[in-house]
Amino acid sequence: MADASFDQLWHVYEEHCAFGGMPVRDFIEALRLGEYGSFEESTLVQLLEKLRSSVLENIDMMAEQNPALLNVVDEKKEEQSQFYQKLINEVRTQSGKD
Repeated sequence: MADASFDQLWHVYEEHCAFGGMPVRDFIEALRLGEYGSFEESTLVQLLEKLRSSVLENIDMMAEQNPALLNVVDEKKEEQSQFYQKLINEVRTQSGKD
């Protein structure tokens, strides 16, 4: 499923964001500037889509564990979906300019 480039990018993401606490937006900007090497647009989009999916699943899981959150699930999922879609659009737009 995942190619070597995606696996490498995932490792960099884990190091800097998942374990290092770097915000995803800052990470994408650093990638765009070439701070962690060169990755294809499609690989960046694949990462962002995977992250979006994971975040949305986590929101559902948290709501299942805490029914008091059920009233905000749709709102939070929409916010996060829009956030990741905006990043995907930015990656695609910036790739087209380079």
